[in-house]
Amino acid sequence: MIKALLSAQFTLWKRLIKAQKTTLFQVILIPLYTVGAAVGLAFVLAFGENSPLVLVSSVGVLVLWMFQYTAPSPEHQIDLEKCIALPLDPRRIRPAMVAVEMIQSRGFVAILCSIITAIGGSIGLAGNGVAIVVYVLGIVVSFATAIVGTAAIRTLVSSGSERSRTMRGLGGVIVFLIAYFIVIANGDVTQLKLDQYLAWTPFGAAVAPTQYLVQGNPVLALLSALLALAYLAIAWWLLLKGLRRELSEISVSAGAASKSSSAQLLVPPLRFTAFGALLSRQLRYLKRDSRMVIVLTTMLIMITGFFVFGVISEGGMHWVAAYLVIMMPTQGANLFGYNGPANNTVMVTPTKPSLQLKAETMVFGMLSMLLAAGYLLALGVVESFDAVWLVVAVTVICGVVCSMMISAVLSAYNPYPTSKPGTAMMKDRSGQNSNAFIGSLVCLAGVVPLIGPGFALMLYAVNNDALGLGIGGALLSVVMSAVGYVVGTNAASKKADSSMPEIYSQVRNWV
Repeated sequence: MIKALLSAQFTLWKRLIKAQKTTLFQVILIPLYTVGAAVGLAFVLAFGENSPLVLVSSVGVLVLWMFQYTAPSPEHQIDLEKCIALPLDPRRIRPAMVAVEMIQSRGFVAILCSIITAIGGSIGLAGNGVAIVVYVLGIVVSFATAIVGTAAIRTLVSSGSERSRTMRGLGGVIVFLIAYFIVIANGDVTQLKLDQYLAWTPFGAAVAPTQYLVQGNPVLALLSALLALAYLAIAWWLLLKGLRRELSEISVSAGAASKSSSAQLLVPPLRFTAFGALLSRQLRYLKRDSRMVIVLTTMLIMITGFFVFGVISEGGMHWVAAYLVIMMPTQGANLFGYNGPANNTVMVTPTKPSLQLKAETMVFGMLSMLLAAGYLLALGVVESFDAVWLVVAVTVICGVVCSMMISAVLSAYNPYPTSKPGTAMMKDRSGQNSNAFIGSLVCLAGVVPLIGPGFALMLYAVNNDALGLGIGGALLSVVMSAVGYVVGTNAASKKADSSMPEIYSQVRNWV
């Protein structure tokens, strides 16, 4: 059984690499950055004054699980839902599913990072032979917990109804983002602020016995060792539970909500026009689309987290949240792809595709403007509405307008198919193509040429008390964003009207 599943995974993995070159980029890039970080942490363990054994191990497990929840690996090719008719025994395939996680790039990285940190920690513990042995064994248990937990997360999140999957996905995102900001708040790993808490969690319990032995507390070392084994056993059991559920039921979509005859068709105060109908449809459907709910909620949590953390720590990260606000409209940068086969419902009517594009883009722009207003108000209260705040306010508003244009342009010129609404995060293949990769890069940097010059000019004016330059920078930002919006939106509209059959052929099938 293990051999068959591993063979299937490897065969499908090779086909994926040939078909989607961007996946190969991820396979190469992730190990380079991650292993580099592991080497740096290993030096801290080996030569630091206070070796943060528990914290380093905890960060590794946390990052692996967080990525599994928020950005599942596209390399995983075994979909048990398609094997539901086969007589598969969950207990027999459980080791195989763990092995499948290990032979992906993330599993390979986890192995390398475990070896690197084990070497670094052992050097730091030189002279204490018992502690070195316990530490190496702890790294092994920590690695096993991380990999088994990764497989368990995949199976548990993949099954159930659309609503339950969405809520589990949101819950996981919230938990891991909170944990991420807590770790960031304790970024100086030499201070050991979190060790005393992480030692009793699944993230750090496996390495905690070493720390307690060094501190001369064998009782706590024994208790934490037993707890680490218990966490591993729980992860092993959760994996079995998830496999049983995945092999016994097909993931179902949420039933359509009943509507009374008096239900309003349009969101007030929209009028009964084609544009109003399309705008209202997008607004009403947005909250029912699990893909958008998770993405938009994650963005909102990240913006809030950066803002709150920046205010509390006085580290300036609340300014960084401004860029996330600017990027908010680009979450709709593949509108035709998200609609998929449903584009046909508009194509069969005498409605221009450009009208659909403008209406749906406007929805993301409206939501982003509301978010920008709230963010700028909160930022103004914190910064006393000073000159720098005014610079950021102008830049954010102009940036949101530019992002709306980028969203429309990418939707028309760079469409790609997505997974259908309600698809579990672990099975979402939306981003596994070159168009998605190109779109993400444009979304990240596309606004910079339009708002960057004006922002730099305004910032220079503030630092040098040059009012005229500041006004000129503001006007430059406004003019460039307005011209960019008009030119880009018109180009996208013409492309949609002239090439809708070709666009539809690219997005009509879910992936």
